[in-house]
Amino acid sequence: MVVSDATRHLSRAALIALGLAWSVSATLAQPGPGSEIGWPPTSDALEACLIAEERSHATGHACIGRHARSCLDIAQREPVVHVERCYAPEVAAWATLMKRYVDERPKDARGQRLAEVQRAWLAYRKQACDYIDVHHGGGDLGRWQSLICLMEETARRTIALRSFRTRT
Repeated sequence: MVVSDATRHLSRAALIALGLAWSVSATLAQPGPGSEIGWPPTSDALEACLIAEERSHATGHACIGRHARSCLDIAQREPVVHVERCYAPEVAAWATLMKRYVDERPKDARGQRLAEVQRAWLAYRKQACDYIDVHHGGGDLGRWQSLICLMEETARRTIALRSFRTRT
């Protein structure tokens, strides 16, 4: 595919505008977008989504990014795009729920093994998502893609841990 100089220039301009918009939004202490959906997302809200998914015999993967996407939809109607402000709270909520599931593990050899696996998984996630930043050359795009990686990986791991918990 051939990309014209005008398209490249427009893409660069869009990224620069997005970065400028983020930096302006970071300095404004306004409430986060997405307040209509219960902002910021909580581990309880995510767990409620997973329970609803289980009731319909779904995997729970529809819950991943739900709050961040709603937040970005709302943010697009505002003058400032809040990429990090939309994803970071969802990462934190998934991490809280994941920790809850790990902390509920059995206090036997099986639970000890799960703790070891979890430590290894955390190291993997850090390396994998840090690489995304490096792959994109750092900067805003790399940081944002790395944050999305953290959200998706943490959410998938949380869903797996929940399934271990429900299969006792």
